Amino acid sequence: MKSITVYPQDIIPNAKYMCDAEGRCDLLGQLLMNGYGVRIPPKTRTPQCLQSAINNFVVCIRSYVYSNTPLTIALLKLTSLPPRKQIAEANKLLQAVGIVLVTEDQQESIRSNIQQETTVIKTEYNLVLTNVFRTSRLTCVCGGTQSIADLTIDDESLYCNYCNDEIPTDLYNQIKNVFQEELTL
Repeated sequence: MKSITVYPQDIIPNAKYMCDAEGRCDLLGQLLMNGYGVRIPPKTRTPQCLQSAINNFVVCIRSYVYSNTPLTIALLKLTSLPPRKQIAEANKLLQAVGIVLVTEDQQESIRSNIQQETTVIKTEYNLVLTNVFRTSRLTCVCGGTQSIADLTIDDESLYCNYCNDEIPTDLYNQIKNVFQEELTL
């Protein structure tokens, strides 16, 4: 699924053009600009007027832009609806071609959810102990993964080689119990 960000505040109901003189684009205009990188001149009515091959939106025959597709016509019919309703209805139509419209607000909530997930990941250590000293691994809160043999040993403490943070004592004790003789080297 291809995700395209649209801005409902720029969508004007009953717009005559995909892009007005002030540079605000209707839903179809934003879809083409943000999703396909198509530059839309002011007072352009339909994708067919652009005389450019745009997959799913115009029909081309022998390099000639012949007409708008049924999908384009259905999207143009939505212009009488309020902006949020246009986006909801457009998502139903665009689902068949693998496109999802996301508003700016939804994009922000997705970003904050991703940041929260990465915060959770960064607050945990992961220790994998094996019988072999060099294959035992520790993943630090900084994200660095290293073998136990590569950790810095200093005054009865272990430190991550990536961020130089001290490994918690409970993890150090687990490592020490399994590899007592190797840690003193």
